[in-house]
Amino acid sequence: MPAFDKLVSFVSSQLERSSSTIQSQEVIPLDQTLFRPVVPLSGALVFVDGGNAEMLSGPHVSVQFVRLYTGWCVDNKCVRRLVDEFFMTVVLKEKVFEVSLFALDGRVLYCWSIDAFEPNLCVGNRMAQARAVAGYFRAVLEFERLAQAAAKDVILVRDGDLEAQGEPLVRAKELLVQNAQGPIFGLAKTSALCTDVGDSALVALRSRAPSGAWWYDGGKVCFAKLHANSKYVFRCDVEGNPEGAFAALASNSTDPAFLGYPYGLVEADKLAQVTNEERAQLRLRFALESKGKFADVLAAADAHDVLNLF
Repeated sequence: MPAFDKLVSFVSSQLERSSSTIQSQEVIPLDQTLFRPVVPLSGALVFVDGGNAEMLSGPHVSVQFVRLYTGWCVDNKCVRRLVDEFFMTVVLKEKVFEVSLFALDGRVLYCWSIDAFEPNLCVGNRMAQARAVAGYFRAVLEFERLAQAAAKDVILVRDGDLEAQGEPLVRAKELLVQNAQGPIFGLAKTSALCTDVGDSALVALRSRAPSGAWWYDGGKVCFAKLHANSKYVFRCDVEGNPEGAFAALASNSTDPAFLGYPYGLVEADKLAQVTNEERAQLRLRFALESKGKFADVLAAADAHDVLNLF
């Protein structure tokens, strides 16, 4: 199709440019001397990830099922797994979201609150959505779980970055850093970071990278290719000294199903995930138990689902 030929040529010409820095919270120089080789060496790792499914949805209210996975790996063998499940409610009261975490038996475990106009959760000048608040506090739980799992010479790994904004998450990260007795990693499968000319940071690094496995020393925001034959580069947020820790991650990243990605995080994603079937069952049970009390909220949320049928 002629239009595609034109599009390919046009986009290619637009991307012919040269970057010199990566734009993060701190500017990271693009410098060949910041690449470090990685030689795999097994170690002790703890992986944490969370999943959730919404049972009641509205701008002012969200009821969620939350699953939290923790896996302990030593010498590339998972020696312990822990899966915790909770319910979470998010309710707007005036200009504050009140958040409660429940055990499966109905006991209240934690209560938090956060400003409905918390900048980190808002889009433009609009108030935060209850669903976004629930995701934020799932991250708080993940940080707190990492803090609980801290032990001597253990590398702590979260699926996702380590950015912390807003008082609850900042407090959780401070506790994590205080408890940690080794490096902390936040490994993100995707990254929106760009260079000074607007290119993808990951693309810019790949074009400059040496052969083999490597990590790029950007300070608190690093990048890594964890297997020589992998095509993937990941953003790795770091707290503490990363020397040697990338070797342990590389040793855990040899599974052919996702070469270059830590198997501990593959398993974490699988066991923390709430499937679509589970979500449907949870929503149905909640609707039956509530006996129509939230019919108006459910009707507003389900309107999009009806349109998707056409």
